[in-house]
Amino acid sequence: GRDGPSSSSSSSGRSFSSADEMSLDVISSSLEVRMRLFEEARNRKNGLRASDGGWIPELSRLAGKVMDLVAIRTVDEYAARTTNVAATTGGAQFNPQEMASVLWAFAKAKRGDGALFDAVAEELMRQTEFELGRGGQGPKPQELSNTIWAFATAGIRGDTQVELVKFMADALDEGRGQFFGFQFKPQELSNTAWALATLHSRRNTDLTDTDARRVREDDGMVRVLRWVAKSLAERVDSFKPQE
Repeated sequence: GRDGPSSSSSSSGRSFSSADEMSLDVISSSLEVRMRLFEEARNRKNGLRASDGGWIPELSRLAGKVMDLVAIRTVDEYAARTTNVAATTGGAQFNPQEMASVLWAFAKAKRGDGALFDAVAEELMRQTEFELGRGGQGPKPQELSNTIWAFATAGIRGDTQVELVKFMADALDEGRGQFFGFQFKPQELSNTAWALATLHSRRNTDLTDTDARRVREDDGMVRVLRWVAKSLAERVDSFKPQE
């Protein structure tokens, strides 16, 4: 099984026996922040001196606890889908756009977690394939672009990241790119190219890399970048200088 974010600890350093206990701690911290904010507002209304801003670090800690809880709940949910056949045939905790947004947010907050990123990316690919099998809509450029960007920004490499690159390459190659490639906006293409270059540049620091993984990754990256170059050549007037 995959090693997930530990449900026995959070960013506060306190130990917990379950995710439910973490949820109660989040509620407690939320009430503490709420009380401090009300006190701050009351002091300002009465013309009293503002506080020293002690509530600000408390709010930051609360945000960290919420993100820890989201990570653990998400990993637990998606891990259950791999062992429960019934769960793998239906809906998901997040839709693909929300999954990409979750990873984007964790990457921006510099709280990248390998277990969370792997679980969400695998679920995004699983759900997309499930919908395609039902004749539904395929992947959207923004979802895949943001997800790969999140992996690169968080510096997370591994088998799931390689499979994600291959998944995107396969989607682009389908129908010679007519069904997917030209739906990309210039910014999404430039973000994807940057992400692939960044992930590739970090190979030398990844001690888990194998020759087989690198060959597979190279194949996916080359195919994606080929479509980026093709789109740039055909839509050069649509790209801004920074893109």
